[in-house]
Amino acid sequence: MFYDDLESDYELNIYINDRPYMIADLGRGECTIFLVDSTNTSDHRSLVAGEIERAIIVDASLAWQNCVAMLSADELFDLVSDIHLLVDIYWLESFKIKDLCSGGKIFTPLKNKINQKRFNESLDECLT
Repeated sequence: MFYDDLESDYELNIYINDRPYMIADLGRGECTIFLVDSTNTSDHRSLVAGEIERAIIVDASLAWQNCVAMLSADELFDLVSDIHLLVDIYWLESFKIKDLCSGGKIFTPLKNKINQKRFNESLDECLT
């Protein structure tokens, strides 16, 4: 029973570098991280239904009072550091990112921060 519970989807609030985030981990397999800035993660479940094997939805609205697209360069750097730590917490060897809130502003700093080998080849195609 216990191991079955570990395999189920879940949502939780966690603090990364003293900032609160809502994380939803859905499915298993090849991972896509969705960066959103809306408190209703259930709205985002429809984005991942049938499209991918595993989704980690990172809601940044708890940590940042502005929408992610409006963050300063320093705040974006802090957000990138938080996502980098999250990737390490989940031990993700390979993943894709869909940035649904910053218009792609986070992509280049994140790619520079995280070892590029860990990104899937198709990462550029994932950005919206």
